[in-house]
Amino acid sequence: MQADARFFTDLVQRLRPILEAKGFRLTRHVYMPKSFGHRIATFEGPAFIVDAAWEGRDREILLLQRELDQSNVSAGDHLAEAHIPQGASSEVYARATDTIVTAAGSIGRSLTSA
Repeated sequence: MQADARFFTDLVQRLRPILEAKGFRLTRHVYMPKSFGHRIATFEGPAFIVDAAWEGRDREILLLQRELDQSNVSAGDHLAEAHIPQGASSEVYARATDTIVTAAGSIGRSLTSA
């Protein structure tokens, strides 16, 4: 649990400057211990919302995109995902972080073409 908490906090800190440079701002960073330890960080942008979501039960980290008027995080389109098994090494967490951060970095290209 502590490794998951550290991983998610570090991930949000890595995502924040990347997404802020693209016009997004962090508006929510929550932990839901009674819901399998889910964690969500929401970044609101000018045209859509990006969520980093840790699915505690399935042990997956997701990067999702949803419309500004869509309140259901799970309804978002999957931009990237990575599975982190229980007891994973720091290298597995690092690869998952890189997967999500790389996908977040590509968001700007889709924004400029819209």
